[in-house]
Amino acid sequence: MKTRSIITTMVMCMLLPLPGGSAEHVKIEIGSKGKISGYILNGTSGLLMKDVSVAVYAAADSSMVAGTITNGDGSFVISMLAAGTYLIEISHRGFTGKQITGIVIKTEQPEIHIGGIQLEPGGKKTKRLGWNYPDFFPLKT
Repeated sequence: MKTRSIITTMVMCMLLPLPGGSAEHVKIEIGSKGKISGYILNGTSGLLMKDVSVAVYAAADSSMVAGTITNGDGSFVISMLAAGTYLIEISHRGFTGKQITGIVIKTEQPEIHIGGIQLEPGGKKTKRLGWNYPDFFPLKT
């Protein structure tokens, strides 16, 4: 639980503008109610995975819009998203990251449930996420 709080705080700090900096890139629309939800499964065991990082990026410019981690039942909900096209990146230490593109939130269809996403064990390099821990810092056995 403490790890979850630390990660959530770090993600939220990344979304805040620096003092004295410009906040032009931050768009908050009153009444924004779009929501993306889903759950994450271990691709080998089929078990639900907690504490998996889920980041949402605007498809237009790849800027990070929001982020969270899955809760105890492997589910996540990211809300208060404006209408637009997004991509999601999912990552967890010891598993190969996954990217889902083309998620469109419309004013007439503001809630998107992407269902169950399976992560496969491994530490392969992914385009945006870089190296997962097992490959970059291999454990000695």
